[in-house]
Amino acid sequence: MGAYPPKAIEVESGYIIDKQGDKVDLPPGRYLFARLSPDHPGPNPLPKQQEETTTHASTIQGDDIPQNTIQEDDESLFLPSSEGENPSQSQSSRLSTMPVSLPIDISQLHASKRKVSDAQLAERAEKKKHAYVLVYPLRLRNKTDEVHSNKTMSKNRSCLLYLQAFNSQYILEAKAAAGNLRKQNSLICELHHYMQSMEYRDDLTVAAIETSKILEDGILQSVQDNVVDGIDFPWYVRRDAKALYRRWNAEDVEPSILRGLQISGKDRSYRAERDYKFEVSCDYHGEGNLINGQWFPYHLSAKIHGAHGNPDSGIHGDRDHGAFSIVLSSGYNNRDDGYEIKYYGTKAKAPGKPTPSTKYMMTAYDKKSEIRVLRSSGIDPPSQYRPSVGLRYDGLYKITSYNLMEEKYSHYRFNLKRIGGQLPIRHQDPYTRPSLTEVSQFELMKQNLQGS
Repeated sequence: MGAYPPKAIEVESGYIIDKQGDKVDLPPGRYLFARLSPDHPGPNPLPKQQEETTTHASTIQGDDIPQNTIQEDDESLFLPSSEGENPSQSQSSRLSTMPVSLPIDISQLHASKRKVSDAQLAERAEKKKHAYVLVYPLRLRNKTDEVHSNKTMSKNRSCLLYLQAFNSQYILEAKAAAGNLRKQNSLICELHHYMQSMEYRDDLTVAAIETSKILEDGILQSVQDNVVDGIDFPWYVRRDAKALYRRWNAEDVEPSILRGLQISGKDRSYRAERDYKFEVSCDYHGEGNLINGQWFPYHLSAKIHGAHGNPDSGIHGDRDHGAFSIVLSSGYNNRDDGYEIKYYGTKAKAPGKPTPSTKYMMTAYDKKSEIRVLRSSGIDPPSQYRPSVGLRYDGLYKITSYNLMEEKYSHYRFNLKRIGGQLPIRHQDPYTRPSLTEVSQFELMKQNLQGS
């Protein structure tokens, strides 16, 4: 895809200067950065006037600093910073509305733990210049966050304040900006990212959710139903609020992307938790309780949560009902045009004897059944609709026809079309899934496993 996985970095202070010389301060917080291959223009190429930017930051820290930026045992990066200036709220909002993919010039990069010669620094800078992009702030620190970070505060109290801030700060600020559509859209964007981060707090508990009254007072419901006075929430914000409300209302509060999975054995492999109470059967037509764009880190996750029942095969179904779901991944030369798909069944060992999976697809065609379609990050040949990591549920399709492609192997290709009236495929900003929070959690989980 041209870009390496994003990395989350804690930034204490800093600012960005664009080509026009306008300065945009980086509020203290946690940001997501991506390292690009040298010949890649970025996920979303910038307008010409924003192609050249310089980033300055002081005290950028974190265990997940982008790879190859400095030596592995360095802990901090120091760049020239603006002294005596604090990020303003307006600048914070402006940052949130910036296009994704602001190139970063790290030509003045310095390591904190060792002395680097000017020659080494120049050579490194030449190789790294414009190699990084600021993707999006994961969490902007504010006064509420400072309270949350107090080490003397109980975990339950910290989480409680964090949840309450969703209504007391983010929703109220968006309502107050009703007369300024541009500012309100920026605040809604921040609210959306804040909401997506809430479910991954490691101190999340049922007690904190109940005490915050985020469910009982209809806060999440008012967002999903779009009934907050003065705010018109975009459809993707409403859908994510609905998914979060549904989970928490069922007391499914595990703050991990590995819900229902456990890591065991010397090979550190994933297995389904025994007697996982939120497991859902995949043997049904339609989308059940799935949400368009719902993301899963692994095939086994999709199975546990009722999306696709066969982690080892691209087709899930049975003889009587036909195919329930398919996964677009690597393998045969499938064609993914988003709303129309050409999908191959499996090869048989003899002519005239299609495989069971192929028969499932034929039965689904005969019955005009709805088929769930999931896309994997491993789609090959590459597709613009594939998720960056994991798998994503992309709605319901129907088979419109099929053709015999190789008689020797009873190999068939099925033509599918997305059923009308569904929300768009969530493959691009501003509604892409997995979200930046999910991508960050996925990468941090991989780093933790590698270090364990």
